[in-house]
Amino acid sequence: MPRLVECVPNFSEGRRREVVEELVRTVAAVPGVTLLDSEMDADHNRSVLTFAGEPEPVVEAAFAAVKRAAELIDLTRHHGEHPRMGAADVVPFVPVEGVSLDDCVRLARLTGRRIGEELGIPVFLYEAAATRPERVSLADVRRGEFEGLRELIGRDPARRPDFGPELIHPTAGAVAVGARRFLVAFNANLNTPDVRVAKAIAATIREQSGGLKHVRALGFSIEGGRRAQVSMNLVHTEATPIHRVLALVRAEAARWGAAVQGCEVVGLVPEFALLDAAEHALQLENFRRDQVLELRLRQPPTSEAVTLGGLLDQRGAGGQPGRHGGRADGGQEEVRRQRGGDERGVAQGRGRASRPDGPGAPGQRRLRRGGAGAPHAADHPGRERGPGAGAGARRPRGQPGAPAHRGGLSRGPVAGRRDRPAR
Repeated sequence: MPRLVECVPNFSEGRRREVVEELVRTVAAVPGVTLLDSEMDADHNRSVLTFAGEPEPVVEAAFAAVKRAAELIDLTRHHGEHPRMGAADVVPFVPVEGVSLDDCVRLARLTGRRIGEELGIPVFLYEAAATRPERVSLADVRRGEFEGLRELIGRDPARRPDFGPELIHPTAGAVAVGARRFLVAFNANLNTPDVRVAKAIAATIREQSGGLKHVRALGFSIEGGRRAQVSMNLVHTEATPIHRVLALVRAEAARWGAAVQGCEVVGLVPEFALLDAAEHALQLENFRRDQVLELRLRQPPTSEAVTLGGLLDQRGAGGQPGRHGGRADGGQEEVRRQRGGDERGVAQGRGRASRPDGPGAPGQRRLRRGGAGAPHAADHPGRERGPGAGAGARRPRGQPGAPAHRGGLSRGPVAGRRDRPAR
C-alpha cells in the first residue's frame, strides 16, 4: 500500500507572482513530490501550495519551501487582510493513505526541529502536533501576529517556541508546523462593503463563539473595500456539512439586510463534501452515491463487469472473448442489429462526441485522476488557507492591471491550475 502525505503550507505573499512561482519551483524540484495546487490572493496577501507524496520527500519539500520563503519574504514590509506571523506562516501535514495522524505528528515535529535548528526560525507546533493544550488552536498560537510576537518571544515564558531560538527572526518571523485532517476552506462573499457585517456573522457561526461545531470563521474586507467576506475553515465537513454552514451564513446576513452574493472553495475539496451539498440542494430522494457516473466507473456493480480502463484496453486490442464465446464486441454488434434504426438515429444525432467510452471522455479523465480528495487548505486566526482541497482555468488576479477578483486566492501558472483567488 502506498504511503501518501499531503502538505499545505501557507506563505505571506500574494501580490508578487514571481515570488510565489519561485516557491512552486522549489517544491516541484524535489523528486517524489507531486504539486497538486497553488493559489495566491492579493487581498489577503497570502499564497497556498498543496503537494503530496511519500513522507520523506514531502518533508524535504516543506523544509525547502520554508527556507526559500525566508530568503524572499520580508514581514516588515508585509501588509494584508490575513493574520500572519511568518514568511512561511503555517505548514500542516495531512494523512492521505497508508499513514496515520500520529505519523503526521512525527513528520511535523521532525520538520519543525530542522527549521528551528538549521534556519534559526522559531517554530510552534499546533493542532495534533501541539505539545501543550493552549497551542492546539492556530488562533492562539498566532495571537499578536508578527509584530506582537516580536516583543513577546524571549520575554514571556508562555511564548517560548517548541524549536529554534527564543528570538523571532527579524524578517521571516516564526512558523506554525502541525498535523491535521482534511479541511475545506470556504468563503461567502456578501453584497455589502461593510466589513462589520462579515465580522458579526463570523462571530455568530464559529465554534469558538458558540456557533457551529468544527467551524472557524473571520470577517474580511476584499476587493479594495468593495465587498465583505466571511472566510471559513470547515474542519469536519462530515459532521458539519458545507450546506448547513451556508444556510446559517445566509440567515445571519439577512438579519443585517445583506445577502450572500457568491461563494468560493479555496484549494482542494473532498468529493463527498460536494456530493453532500448537491444532494441537499437538489433535495434528492433515494439517491445512492454509486449513481454518480464516475464513481460507478471506478467500482462496477457486478464481478463480471470491467472497469472503463479495461474496456478501453479490450477495444484497443480488437475485442476479447465474450461471456458466451466469440468476441466481446460481437455481442455488442448483435445488440445494434436488434435495435436497428433507432440506435443508429441516436448515434447520428449526437455525433462521435456522444460515445461515453470514447477516448478522452470525461469519465475516463476523471477515472485516471481519481484520488482521495483534498485539502485543503487553510487555517486562520485560526485558519490556514486551504488549498486542502479544484482545477479549472481562471484569469489571473492580484496583478497590476488585472481585473478585480472576487476575493479568494489565485492559482499560479506553474501549477497548471486556475489563476484567481480565503487560504
